[in-house]
Amino acid sequence: MLTPRQELLLRKVVEGFQTTGQPVGSKALAADPDIACGPSTVRNELAVLEELGLLAHPHTSAGRAPTDAGHRYYVDRLLPEAAVVPASDLRLELVRREVDEAMRVTTETLSQVTDLLAIVSAPPIETTTIRHIEVLVLQPQVLMVVIITSTGGVSKRM
Repeated sequence: MLTPRQELLLRKVVEGFQTTGQPVGSKALAADPDIACGPSTVRNELAVLEELGLLAHPHTSAGRAPTDAGHRYYVDRLLPEAAVVPASDLRLELVRREVDEAMRVTTETLSQVTDLLAIVSAPPIETTTIRHIEVLVLQPQVLMVVIITSTGGVSKRM
């Protein structure tokens, strides 16, 4: 079982390694405001974590990198649990991004074609409902889905 300080250091090493892809040094860890100890204490704790097989020290001048066991400990015990997002929320976010991108492209195209300022707006997606869906067979393995919304919007996907 690790001490709270060792768990904090392991978490910081794993997260730092995930961010940069490089081993994390004791000096960088000691400079972290969450870690209330000096570089020598950090080095001693990292050595303990290395002896436990949770960290590796690629070479003398390098920092420490998490081993498979270190990653496993992090995932099992230290990783904060993410809030589960319902699949419908994820799909709605994807639709929002597609609508935003379509509006951006439309605005740019209108502005370029007319050499004028172009503004495009749409009703909030939260208030839009689907009024009609049609699936068209274009070829044996190619379908087109046409969606018509309550606001009159039409979306086509192949």
